[in-house]
Amino acid sequence: MKRGLLIIDRGSREREASEELETICTGIKAKGDYVFTDYCFLELQLLIQ
Repeated sequence: MKRGLLIIDRGSREREASEELETICTGIKAKGDYVFTDYCFLELQLLIQ
């Protein structure tokens, strides 16, 4: 069975955060049994009425 991993982190616009997660995903894919690894950032917007 093929496995994938998606890492969801809190929102960040800093390039360093993206670089760090990219390194983590690459390492996990190399050492783990994952065909697919990727990351994304979760951005929440608070709506007050």
